[in-house]
Amino acid sequence: MRLAKFWPGWLFFFFLFGGCSPAASQPVLDPQAMVATIAAATVAALPTNTPQPTWTASASATLARATATPISTNTPAPTIPMLSSPTPLMILPGPGTLVAGTILPGSGSGLGTNLIFWTDVPNVYNCNPITVDPDYAQIYTPRYDFKARWRVFNSGTARWKADDIVFYFVGGDKMHNDLNRADGEFIPIGVYKGDKVLLQIGMTSPKEPGQYSATWGLRRNKSDTPFCTFSVTIRVEKK
Repeated sequence: MRLAKFWPGWLFFFFLFGGCSPAASQPVLDPQAMVATIAAATVAALPTNTPQPTWTASASATLARATATPISTNTPAPTIPMLSSPTPLMILPGPGTLVAGTILPGSGSGLGTNLIFWTDVPNVYNCNPITVDPDYAQIYTPRYDFKARWRVFNSGTARWKADDIVFYFVGGDKMHNDLNRADGEFIPIGVYKGDKVLLQIGMTSPKEPGQYSATWGLRRNKSDTPFCTFSVTIRVEKK
């Protein structure tokens, strides 16, 4: 009876305190669940008749097999030229000796002779003589008077001074008429490098038949050795 008496009061307090209690907590959403839900909705929204890609067959590439080129086995070996034999060296003779001769056109009916001789001073004092008269091995009768003439070029580097260069008889057959000139005389003019001078001497052919030669040359006044030589050669024949 006592419990029934106080029952309405208990209900009052129960509703009173129940209204003041905190509100029920809201449910917490799971991110992964949300992504799955969105993905499912996207798939459901896609059309069901999406065409599938069509694959077209293409011809496969064909590889061509290379053909080997045969190598010739009879190719000739290269020919190596043979070296020429060495040129022998020429030994120079003593001063005033003829070492070379070149036939050049001269005066008269025959050919002149360009005689080149060794010189002991080739750079400073040197010459290039050309025989003007007579021609090489010119034929004369015995005791015939003639003139030997040479055109001598200065091929050295020094100037030939008229009071220093001597024209004289070097050796051979003595066919000159003026014996005093055999000892030597100065050249008539000075000769610069590359210039020339005409030298001459009167001669007489010997009495006996045969071939005769005489060598003349140039030297410096205080020297006994010629730096340039040239010669004359004749033949004597009786009629």
